[in-house]
Amino acid sequence: FMVYSIGYSLAQGAVLGMFSKVVGRVPQGELMGWFSVVGAVSRVIYPLLSGYIVYYNTIGLLCIILIATLVISIIYVLAN
Repeated sequence: FMVYSIGYSLAQGAVLGMFSKVVGRVPQGELMGWFSVVGAVSRVIYPLLSGYIVYYNTIGLLCIILIATLVISIIYVLAN
């Protein structure tokens, strides 16, 4: 709980700052809005999906899915 409550608040500001630097001189309002919407939706969907997976399957399957998602994300970031 402490890692999430402290880490999320610190990382959110840094990520928004980097996002605004990447966007550059383009009007940022709509893009920042979409960024916030996607973040809010993911904070609702992923816990629900995790609970569903653990309830109907095993926690091992959840770990495999999370590890696969992490690996795919790392590969995508490093490839671009």
